[in-house]
Formats: sequence, structure tokens, C-alpha cells
Amino acid sequence: MPAPGQLTALMGASGAGKTTLLDTLAQRKRTGKIEGTFRLNSELLDESFERSCGFVMQQDIHEPFATVREALEFSAHSRQPAHISNENKMAYVEHIIHLLDLENIAEALVGQPGDGQLSVEELELAARPSSLLFLDEPTSGLDSQASFELVLFLRRIAAEGIPVVCTIHQPSGVLFDMFDQVLLLAPGGRTVYFGETGEKSSEVVDYFGRHGAIIGSDTNPAEFILSTCHVQERRLAGLAGYMTCLR
Repeated sequence: MPAPGQLTALMGASGAGKTTLLDTLAQRKRTGKIEGTFRLNSELLDESFERSCGFVMQQDIHEPFATVREALEFSAHSRQPAHISNENKMAYVEHIIHLLDLENIAEALVGQPGDGQLSVEELELAARPSSLLFLDEPTSGLDSQASFELVLFLRRIAAEGIPVVCTIHQPSGVLFDMFDQVLLLAPGGRTVYFGETGEKSSEVVDYFGRHGAIIGSDTNPAEFILSTCHVQERRLAGLAGYMTCLR
């Protein structure tokens, strides 16, 4: 798992189980069969883990008649532990407003188009997650500029010492280079790569190169590793079908 200050991308083709894995890691999966143990800092997870984590789904859930400041305060009051004083909770809200440069829109309505828009990520951050922050495809439906600003925002969260893990679908080369680590899954949930991306994605690209997959000079590294994984999966499926016919 990522260390404090790290931003980790969870990637894979459709059906690879990205969201299922994210839900399982966040202890949100209540159906199906789950085996193994979960540890954080070598310690088995206890009941406090879920409250110490943040989880951002794709849907926005805002009260449209609250101001940005009120929405953050409500999230802090309802989500932060009871032993934290109201003064500390409000001080943390002010810290978040300053950290995210929200001073100019703090009194705008959340549901107001334009300046009053508040992301679920910002609300979740007000809950003061101390262990991990999980996000399920936060860039879905965003244009390239909005996606860049969101991932930059996630880097600022990680810089606060909160490890961040998010699923992301076909990021641009610029976005992919902003992540510290990547966990790449093949269909069926098999791990293809888990490690650092490296400067300009050099670590993950070199890993694939050592195994015979050479990237083109103008190729997006994220698209390259996804397509390579997909091609190899198709080859294995074809070989399995051929062996079945021989039987």
C-alpha cells in the first residue's frame, strides 16, 4: 500500500476488478467471499479503520442550499471523531479552505453553477481521513483541464501526509506522470505490475521493456501498459482455446 505522501493509481481493463478491489481495501465490500487478512502498518485492521479513511464515490452528494463553508463544517462535525473539539474541527475546516484556495467561494452556495461548485473530494477531506483516502474514478466525465486540476488537488492532499489511492481510466501521459505508484490489473484481477511509476513513467516502462514490450517514442505510457496487458490477455485466451481443441 502507498506510504504517506504517495498518490497511487489503480488501473486495469474493464472487468479487471478495480472497483471491487477498491471497495474491498476500504472495507466496504459486504457480499461475496473475501479471504486473507488486512493490515495497516503491519497491524490487523480494527473497527476504527473505516472511520479513519475517506471514500469518494463517483456521484456528487451535496446540499444545494448550503454554502461551501457550511458544507465543509457539516462534514467535519458529522464525520470527525467525537473526541475532537468543535474548535479543532472548525480550525481544520479553515485549514482546508486555505489549502484548497477556497477563500473566494467560501460563502457561495454549493449548488450554484460556476464559483460555488464543491467536489466530493473536498467534502471527504473535511472529514479528516488519517489513514487513507480512496477514490473511484474521480476524473470520469471531466475534460483534460479539469482532470489535471483534480489530480493536482489529490497531490496536495497526499502532501498533507494522507496516502491516496484512486481508480483511473486511461489517463493522459501528463496525468499518469503525476502518480507515484501504479497497480495494474489484468482481467480476472491478476496483478501485472505494482510499483513506482518513476520520473516520466520510466520505472513502469522499463519494467515492461525488460519483458519484451517496447514503448514507442510518442506513446502515452498509460495507454501502452493497458494495451500491452490487453494484448497478452487475448493471446493467453487464444492459447487456452487452442489447447482445449487439442484435447
